[in-house]
Amino acid sequence: MRNLIAIAAMLAFVACGNGASHEVASLPGRPSATILPDGPCTNTPEDCGTKVCVDCTAEAPPGTTAACVAGRCAFSCAEGFHKCGTHCVPTDDVGNCGPACLACTPPPNSTPICASDACDFACVRGFVRSGAGCASLSFSTSY
Repeated sequence: MRNLIAIAAMLAFVACGNGASHEVASLPGRPSATILPDGPCTNTPEDCGTKVCVDCTAEAPPGTTAACVAGRCAFSCAEGFHKCGTHCVPTDDVGNCGPACLACTPPPNSTPICASDACDFACVRGFVRSGAGCASLSFSTSY
């Protein structure tokens, strides 16, 4: 119990500051986030919070844009990314294509493409698109 009281007192001192210091301390367990002891938080993505100011941009998951909403960090998918479940993935990700986050399955002799939120395919060398598949460019002389 004595240890908990000591930790709480230390956190209160760091979060409140002494009014004269401009040092930045790290949040416990989150080395990239910061506590700014002087003054109120500005509620920008770089200085978000009410009593403890945190740099949301340092905590932003890949493919997201950080914002400060009501004193809390919020993340939305960045340009060129879309939401699939709890993650933001590139808009051309063939494993998570379009708003339905479908895996693109190409026909034989082709590679998958995700473009304009829809699955498509490109034929490999030596093959050309023919309907919903790829036909060989080699011709047989025997008929």
